[in-house]
Amino acid sequence: MKKIMAVALAAASLFALLSSLCLADRVIGGENPDRPDGAADIPQGAGSSADIQVSVTEVASRYAVDVTFPDLSLSFGDIVWNADALSYEAERLPEEDFEIIVTNHSDKPILMWGRVQKADPHDGISVLCDITQDGKRMIPQVRPQAQGPRQESLQVTIRPASDWDSVLSYLIGNGAVSAGLAYRIGTVSVFVSKTNEE
Repeated sequence: MKKIMAVALAAASLFALLSSLCLADRVIGGENPDRPDGAADIPQGAGSSADIQVSVTEVASRYAVDVTFPDLSLSFGDIVWNADALSYEAERLPEEDFEIIVTNHSDKPILMWGRVQKADPHDGISVLCDITQDGKRMIPQVRPQAQGPRQESLQVTIRPASDWDSVLSYLIGNGAVSAGLAYRIGTVSVFVSKTNEE
């Protein structure tokens, strides 16, 4: 047992000696094997260099996205029946463009798009989203020390398919609107996904 320990200790000592020799880089002396004691002087600019390296095991990206909706309400104001014209008259006609903001806080780019689903396809109200699944928009990633997150917007446009008089006649005739109650035109959904760049 003592012999095995002695051999193992000798092998470890030899390995340690060779390892330290491999790491040393003699910069002065040793050029002349006849003089084992080194050089008499240090030449100008003598030295050595080695690279400093860093490695990263893994980069753990994180996704954070905000979707900010404005108030998506329209108002006709007061609606009055005009007995002479035999039509409803609204206080105002609510043609609107809404902007939905999508904010990327992530260190990776994302794709975003919107989709509109109408509650009643026959109400005569047209609702369009400018960025759809067929034309997804990329929001770039946020770089370290950026001034802030990256933002893009979707536009939702609401118009009458023909005219607001037809819309009002349909809504009131079907009992869809009455004083103080709101009619749900539909729903706009905003979607985000990873890009294919990863």
